[in-house]
Amino acid sequence: MRQISSPSLVTLALAMASCLLVPACDNKDAAPAKTAPGADAAKRDAKVAKADANLAKADAKSDAKADAKSPAADPSDREPRGKSDDEANAKALEEFAKSRDTKSVEVTAKPGTPEWFVQGLEAFRAGNIDPIVSNFAKDIRWDAVGSPLEPPSVGKAAVMARWEDLLIGVPDMKLHARRIFHHGKLVIMQVVLTGTHKGNFRGLAPTEKPLGTDVLVWIWHDDEGKAKEVRVVYDEASLLAQMGKLPGQTVSPIPAVPTDAPEVITGEDDAAAIKLYKGLVTAGKNRQKLCETKVCAAGLVHHDARTGAVINAPAGHQALHDGLYAAFPDFAITVKDVASFGNGWVVTYGLGKGTHTGPLGGLAATSKPVEVSFGEVARLDGGKVAESWGYTNGLEMLAELGVFTAPPAAGP
Repeated sequence: MRQISSPSLVTLALAMASCLLVPACDNKDAAPAKTAPGADAAKRDAKVAKADANLAKADAKSDAKADAKSPAADPSDREPRGKSDDEANAKALEEFAKSRDTKSVEVTAKPGTPEWFVQGLEAFRAGNIDPIVSNFAKDIRWDAVGSPLEPPSVGKAAVMARWEDLLIGVPDMKLHARRIFHHGKLVIMQVVLTGTHKGNFRGLAPTEKPLGTDVLVWIWHDDEGKAKEVRVVYDEASLLAQMGKLPGQTVSPIPAVPTDAPEVITGEDDAAAIKLYKGLVTAGKNRQKLCETKVCAAGLVHHDARTGAVINAPAGHQALHDGLYAAFPDFAITVKDVASFGNGWVVTYGLGKGTHTGPLGGLAATSKPVEVSFGEVARLDGGKVAESWGYTNGLEMLAELGVFTAPPAAGP
């Protein structure tokens, strides 16, 4: 694909789409042509037309030579363009176009490395999404695990379509990394997503309300450093509540945006750290006791990424534990994936299963079985858990319990 410096591909595409919808795209600043009356004017016009035709032929030959030297373009290797299928989306498209190309940020780091993601997210925030989407592998699989709104997408075209819809719903979306973990072909990031609901978001009409949530992202890369598998965990219930589209749900605060450069953490798997944290996660009703007596530091701090709550006292940890097992007495966790980065950090992904036979907040027992996804990041100090971050999708739980029903998918 030939590189276009400015304006970007997306700016051009969206500007063209806008001109099809808005007559005001005509160039009103151009001065009207002055033509002299009579035969002299006709001769001059004919000469100008002939010159323009010759110039067009020359340009076409030049472009053809350049294209012949360039590799064949991949139709899916482009920025998301979005769909202007109604007035709200057309407006969002215009805002999306304006938010692009605010400045040029070059991504020069090796793909698949923390440095590449530092530069890539900076470029994205500056309005250039090219580096991100061009680094999707053709057979990429994208999975927002546990989402009742997003089935997994397989293949670059399907993932691109997902990004298009997201960037129409939230055209000013920004991604800010807190931490970037890396070893081998795996990158895991703790990211803050912010933006404004300005377009149709998965069937939900725009509300112009600000939104934001914490996201945990796993990215596995191929030998070329292209993203071949992406797993994300974030709380859709928070986003819908912030939009005012989830009555009765507490509105979580928008997370504070990191102002410093992301912390980059590297290191290989440490068997002892993995064994310790995996044993804690799967301890069931004994988890709290195991934590207090053997595994956790005295000043353990837990961050609930879904609600923004920070739990730093033993009574708070106990209440969280007791509330879970009061609602789901048979709750059990299976670890599906775990990685450590040296002996100081462990990241876990798993599934929790249980039957809702007790009160859950204001919701009475439904006797329904649930299976929910989760991600956890833990910082270890001296061989004990000193701090942790938990990521879940509250909308998954609500859907499992029959409290939430996803809206019909938007038409093509």
